Amino acid sequence: MILWGVRWYVAYPMSYRQLEEMMEERGVEVDHSTLNRWVIKYASYLNSNFALTSSQSVPAGDWTRPM
Repeated sequence: MILWGVRWYVAYPMSYRQLEEMMEERGVEVDHSTLNRWVIKYASYLNSNFALTSSQSVPAGDWTRPM
């Protein structure tokens, strides 16, 4: 749940309070200040993990080739 919330915050333009409401709608009760602490702690982990997976992805031009 923690990385889920952090990923949403990093990926989409939203405030901690908006994220708090969104997670509450999905049954996760968390305070916006806790979300702030999670982002500070885990955003670098997601960034490094994303860098590893994006370097292994399909080259940029391949998805535009006509079939």
